[in-house]
Amino acid sequence: MQCLVLVRDDFWMAATRFLHELEVRLVEGQNSAAVDLFDLRHARKVLAAFGRAFSALPENAAEHTKEQDAFLDQVVTGLAQERKVISVRLVLFAEMVKGMPWTPATLREVGGTAGVGVTFLEETFSAANAPPEHRYHQKAARTVLKALLPEAGSDIKGHMRSRDELLAASGYAERPHDFDDLMRILDSEIRLITPTDPEAACGVARVATPQAANRCYQLTHDYLVPSLRDWLTRKQRQTRRGRAELRLAERAALWNEKPRNRHLPAWWEWANIRLWTRKHDWTAPQRRMMRRAGHYHAIRGTLLALVLALLTFGGWWIHGTLRARALVDTLLTAKTADVPAVVHDLGPYRRWADPLLREQTNLDDGKRLHVALALLPVDASQADFLSDRLLTAGEPEEVQVIRVALHDHAPASAARFWPVLEGAGEDRPRRLRAAAALALSDANDPRWAGVGEDVVRYLAGENILRLGSWAELLQPVRTHLIPDQVRRLVEADPGSFPAFLAMLRAYPEDCNRRAA
Repeated sequence: MQCLVLVRDDFWMAATRFLHELEVRLVEGQNSAAVDLFDLRHARKVLAAFGRAFSALPENAAEHTKEQDAFLDQVVTGLAQERKVISVRLVLFAEMVKGMPWTPATLREVGGTAGVGVTFLEETFSAANAPPEHRYHQKAARTVLKALLPEAGSDIKGHMRSRDELLAASGYAERPHDFDDLMRILDSEIRLITPTDPEAACGVARVATPQAANRCYQLTHDYLVPSLRDWLTRKQRQTRRGRAELRLAERAALWNEKPRNRHLPAWWEWANIRLWTRKHDWTAPQRRMMRRAGHYHAIRGTLLALVLALLTFGGWWIHGTLRARALVDTLLTAKTADVPAVVHDLGPYRRWADPLLREQTNLDDGKRLHVALALLPVDASQADFLSDRLLTAGEPEEVQVIRVALHDHAPASAARFWPVLEGAGEDRPRRLRAAAALALSDANDPRWAGVGEDVVRYLAGENILRLGSWAELLQPVRTHLIPDQVRRLVEADPGSFPAFLAMLRAYPEDCNRRAA
């Protein structure tokens, strides 16, 4: 039995072992010979023969059109490397375009000799007219072919995967029959992959009797590696997960070649990769790169957070200082009736305002009052000054502001005013102001029954234009002041009736009816 065996150089060791098993000794020039690559002229002749075999070119070369001759020339030139053409590339190209017109227009349509591979893969797996079985296995085929792709910049030699590795990558681990159909399509039908020698290549020991479980596979044509990579990249870019996987592979390749921080993914890229890819699918170089990127961004994020916190704190502190100073200035120049609103606004700025308030010295009585009102919520010692100031206040509006502040922040100060109100030796104005303070803080005390008539008398001695304001301050204790006291006092001093009438107009209608 005689035969002619044509073997690619990357299968030479496997062929040598095969012939050794057959006890055939290889002798250069006798039963073996190395065949060089095709030159351009011979490659053109072989390509034309394929064209005639596929009925894409006429049988007679003289009948070729100018477009067909231009097609042959452009293809041979595009496939050549250093004016040599690898025969398998020529065959593969002819196979991919056998059903198309052999004209330069077709070559441009498929993207030239470099783009025809992508067109072939698209029409084989994804096109509407692709075989249904191919379209059914499209996703699994992409994962298997991706697993067999070499790293960027390397060829297919030695890049092998065991059958078990490809089975896990395909997603058919629970459907071995589907995986067998897929491998048949990729190997026997479209010949994109091929079984190869497993010894010391993919971790599977070579056995005397080869079995499917012990097989290793690699891509058949290194010519299709760029096309496969381009096709898989296009498909991946159609999904977020695919784009994240591409970014991961790109960054990992760059960083592992030059492990510098500037080659790490940006923080948003790192977050996107973590979100859309599965960690257990990462390769060892990708794991190293992602671990380094995580540490790098954690440190940078911490430093950035500290800087932002310092800037925020500094801005907050400066704003608080300026705002507090402005409010203190407003407080010193405001009317007494407006002071409570300013004090309320001081609330968020106390840490800056209080020292400024305590620094205020040599103030007149009005400003000293305003400072005391502002400090009372945080300094109870101001209650003594404010209590004394309330008893000498000239206007009912001032009394109102002081008594509300004491009622809210120093309620115990009410005990200071009963001795003044009941003291026979106290001046009438002081007793009236003490009554106004107690009307807010201690309106239900039974002692009002004994001082009500005196309060009405003191009220009669005030400026008639201010009676309405004083009556408003005494509203909480009005039941102790009318109607009996008013009636008796008017009978004793008829000339005081207009003043009390003005006072009564400030009371509610029910009190007016009772007084009438």
